[in-house]
Amino acid sequence: MRWAGRGAWALLAAALVARGLQLRSRARALSTLPSAAVPDPAPSSWSWMTAPGVVVDAGLVASVVAHADTEGLDVVDVVPGDLGTEDALELFRAYDPAGYRSDRLARGITARRAVAARTPVLERAGLEPGADLDPVALDRAAMALKLHRAWNADLAVAPGLADPGTDPDRRLGLLRHRFGAAAPVALAAGLAGYAALVAGVVLAPWAGLAALAAWCAQPAIALAGTVLRPPDLVRRSALRWLLGPADLVRTFRGRWRPVPDPHAPDRAALRVAYAADLAGGVDRFFEPRRADCPLCGGPDLSTRLVTVDLIQHKPGRFEVDRCANCGHLFQNPRLSPEGLDFYYRDAYDGLNEDRGDVLFRSTAAAYRDRASMLDKGVRPGRWLDVGTGHGHFPLVAAAQWPDTVFDGLDISDSVGTAERRGWVAEAHRGLLLDRADELAGRYDVVSMFHYLEHTREPPAELDAAARLLAPGGHLLIELPDPEVPYARIAGPYWFPWLQPQHQHFLTRARVCELLEARGFEVLSSGKASSYPISELTGAWWLLLNRLGPETGLPWLPPTGPLGYLRRVAALAVGIPLVPLVELVGRATALAYPPLGHANAFQVVARRP
Repeated sequence: MRWAGRGAWALLAAALVARGLQLRSRARALSTLPSAAVPDPAPSSWSWMTAPGVVVDAGLVASVVAHADTEGLDVVDVVPGDLGTEDALELFRAYDPAGYRSDRLARGITARRAVAARTPVLERAGLEPGADLDPVALDRAAMALKLHRAWNADLAVAPGLADPGTDPDRRLGLLRHRFGAAAPVALAAGLAGYAALVAGVVLAPWAGLAALAAWCAQPAIALAGTVLRPPDLVRRSALRWLLGPADLVRTFRGRWRPVPDPHAPDRAALRVAYAADLAGGVDRFFEPRRADCPLCGGPDLSTRLVTVDLIQHKPGRFEVDRCANCGHLFQNPRLSPEGLDFYYRDAYDGLNEDRGDVLFRSTAAAYRDRASMLDKGVRPGRWLDVGTGHGHFPLVAAAQWPDTVFDGLDISDSVGTAERRGWVAEAHRGLLLDRADELAGRYDVVSMFHYLEHTREPPAELDAAARLLAPGGHLLIELPDPEVPYARIAGPYWFPWLQPQHQHFLTRARVCELLEARGFEVLSSGKASSYPISELTGAWWLLLNRLGPETGLPWLPPTGPLGYLRRVAALAVGIPLVPLVELVGRATALAYPPLGHANAFQVVARRP
């Protein structure tokens, strides 16, 4: 056991050094603004958002403009050359210069000192120039600007720009902005890290001291000799063992609160609206139970799943039935149009728009895989993504199909946001069945990725897709696969059940039959690529969310301090176990491939 303890802390020391070297490679790759001649005074096409104490002079403006013109940038986050040590480390933990600009779904990153953007881009993002902005306002600005110019935004260091420093009192407010209810968990993780270092010194002195020394040396390893020159680098490295815990204490004591986001939903108004919706109960949100299968008409039905809303915790009980005749799985009783409106509200937009955006941005590999479904020999002129949401797929796919014009269709206003961001060329809001005749024959490709399972009548949706396509056009489909083993093993915690939003669960064979019955030629069908996390990890997240429901939701009664503590406890215990759960999930998949985490299938078909 003693040797195992020594090995653990020796491994920790090596990991800390390796992390420092990784941060160093990022720091060395950070662009530097060039020296530029100051032009004659003239109205600038650039606007600025700056923190208190940041001075933007004519020389800095000229340098930013010259750099942006050379690099083809519309947004430049300016990093002071003497940025403080801990702020610099935090920046490079999030920012990787090698892939930031090319990653169209990357979260906007900022040093929170000065953000410059071409004025039209700033206006399109709904922002206004300003000085003396707090760190949360600058963080929001960086995220909004990256969303609107995803491939033309980057960071650069201004060696002559002086850093006004960071107010430690604002640290807690920034953490709450970034992590929401999980902010205490983020703080607890920092405390746990210090505790582990102290425990190493006590339990395995030499190895523990090596780990502590590596942690203290990490700032110097990462930043010494790079373009950044933190004035406190030596002091922070020598005294990090003392200053780190002191920073944590000051963070805990922070009393500053950021100005509320003016675009955030009004929770008080939402609570009143939801109370009115729920005054008569939820029965009116469901249609009468069916006695037969919606696809084949078979009368022999059995209950496959009974569950609740494990994501949003909206009230209601949801059932999925199975047809003994054809094997089709469907929600029964299904939601009425009024019920769909109630349960979709604040799911992908409104209250959860930012959270949904984070989720969709995490699946860039899946979007690239879907874009690759179409044979490279095809030359589509126009492509419609049905159920596009905020347009994440068209944004990524446009990099692979640069000569194709992407449009989006969705029932929510999110598609309008996609158009304003420039992620789709045209936004069509409404139901596909209502817009099909208007858009008939316009498209060479129509994609339906994780769309049909949300619809009330999948066969009718396929008929509408056929009308949209020009002769010889391609239809791309991806759906959750209800035949994977985890759909049985995980029960209600299989993530793709996603009740109450998913109404139908079509098998690959059934989708091919429906397409062929409509005259399509099925070109290919098979498994989708793996998702970023294993099926087991997805189930674990749902379990944590049920054990510790989110508090303050406007459709639930107030829970008080006990509910908040329950949430924090579930996350504090469950989140550190996520890597272990993911490791078990991947190891299980290697030992038994059917338990892999490709839980969806894809079909490519061509209209005659």
